[in-house]
Amino acid sequence: MQFKRLPGILNDDWAVDARIFYTLEAIGELERLHRPFFDTIHQQGGVRLRGDAFAKWAADWLAKQNVDMAKYDAAFHSFTVESKLRRAAQMGRSYRLDGVPALAVQGRYLVVASTSRKAMLATADFLIGETRRQLAKAKP
Repeated sequence: MQFKRLPGILNDDWAVDARIFYTLEAIGELERLHRPFFDTIHQQGGVRLRGDAFAKWAADWLAKQNVDMAKYDAAFHSFTVESKLRRAAQMGRSYRLDGVPALAVQGRYLVVASTSRKAMLATADFLIGETRRQLAKAKP
């Protein structure tokens, strides 16, 4: 099993966030900037911006973080990023995603933080264990 982080796309504004996520991934800057960017969005007002205004605000911040903006701009509307956006939106629809955080386990279970993140992780851990046991039994 593997853990894969995917952005939730619940509306057009979240699609801009997802586009930035996949763009940073495409240019190899996601690990370095994901957490600082998330924190900046919530601490410096980016969370109040929408659409193109948010994308511009984000690009300005990323430029200050020494991101190669020529590579960023090229990747922003690339086939790779567009494909990942479509796939993430399709997965969100398939899981009937209506909020985040959420964890999918083996494509069978969707675990949401309806009570607490601690309970969410405990539930996911249980389901991962169960799924591993089922997969082990199924092997010849």
